[in-house]
Amino acid sequence: MRRLPAGLLGTVLGIVATCASVAAQPAPCRWVAKPPYVQLADGSPVPVLAIAVRGTLGDASVVPAYAWNPDLTRHGRVHAGATGTDSSIVTVSGGGCTPVRVAVLVYGDGYVAQRSVALDYGASQAHDEFDAGRGNVGTLGAHAEIGDPFDVRRTWLSTDVRSIAYLHRAGAVENVGDGETSERPTFDVRDTSAEVRAGASVVRGGLVAEIAFLEAASNTTRPSVAGLGIGIEVPPALSQTFSAYGALSYYPNVSGGGVRYRAVRFRAGATLSLLPFFGHPYYLDVAAIGDRRSDASRAPASVRFQGVVVGLGYRLGSRL
Repeated sequence: MRRLPAGLLGTVLGIVATCASVAAQPAPCRWVAKPPYVQLADGSPVPVLAIAVRGTLGDASVVPAYAWNPDLTRHGRVHAGATGTDSSIVTVSGGGCTPVRVAVLVYGDGYVAQRSVALDYGASQAHDEFDAGRGNVGTLGAHAEIGDPFDVRRTWLSTDVRSIAYLHRAGAVENVGDGETSERPTFDVRDTSAEVRAGASVVRGGLVAEIAFLEAASNTTRPSVAGLGIGIEVPPALSQTFSAYGALSYYPNVSGGGVRYRAVRFRAGATLSLLPFFGHPYYLDVAAIGDRRSDASRAPASVRFQGVVVGLGYRLGSRL
């Protein structure tokens, strides 16, 4: 067997010694969170298992503490606020590449997913085959908005129910004295409609694009109708003292019972928070509402409702 030259043998032994020395050094580490990660806790310590893995944040034998800031938003457990900022967490202390259970301090950024409901009462006008547009005060309504339903960020779910009562004025004319006459109402009419809208924010904290569903019925011979449409909405900002909001929906085909309409439905309003006055998240609500159903096929007449309602709402403050 031939021996290696002394110089070459020394070089090989030097390389082997260097590799062994590098392999013996502690590996750099970085911290990652083991599921279920961290939930928003408003400054309360949250126990979580942190796993130290090989990374590039420094030598574990030299740096015993690490600034741990994983992208929690990616996991959908810490929400971003209206400004787009995330909640922050403090430095996590530890050493070596071994799992360690730590208490993470999470600072809330003030974000609260909005959930609210309001009941309304007001006056409106009806234009259809039963009424030529006289006013009434028989309008009842309710609407609700849910931000981030099912914990899906930047989505909205809304509903709007309206029940409008008015008189059928197509009856016979009666004499009320002194040569004056008046139409005698034959029965009370009530039109009840319900709308559900689901969509996603186009502008954070502002415009929402939606898919909508509308169903409407009455206590008359006019058949019940329903259909799908599209809409846009600016939800109320109930975290503010004053807020303006609005919703507009368009339905190209609302049909049933052999008739068909094209419909436009809107709501434009404002809110006043009563939280500074009573210490509870109630708010006053005032809105102009409208429902236009244009005859598209075999309907007895187009239907139009418009009016103003006022109401009282409540914001549910639990986090999603």
